[in-house]
Amino acid sequence: MHTFDHSTAESTVNGVLTVTRWEQFPQVEALPFGGMWYSVAPLSASPLDQHPDVELSLVMRGDAEVETDGKRVRVPQGSAFLLDSSEGHVI
Repeated sequence: MHTFDHSTAESTVNGVLTVTRWEQFPQVEALPFGGMWYSVAPLSASPLDQHPDVELSLVMRGDAEVETDGKRVRVPQGSAFLLDSSEGHVI
C-alpha cells in the first residue's frame, strides 16, 4: 500500500487554485493514472479548463458548483463528479 501525505507535499498557488501534484511522490511511478489535490478558494471559480484526461474529483469540504456545457450542477460535500476529456469546465 502507498499513502500520499498532503501535509508533506509542495503546493503551488495559481490565482484561486491551490494545486498539489502527486508526481512529487516517488511511489507514483507505479500508478496507471495521474493525480493531484486541488482546492478552489471559497466563493471563487477556477478558470475554464479542458484537457485530454478524464477528471474525477471528490468534494472533501464544502460544496462545489461545476459548470460544463452551459449547465451548473451543485455537488455536495462527500460526493464526486466525473468530467470527460471533451468537457470544458469551471469549478
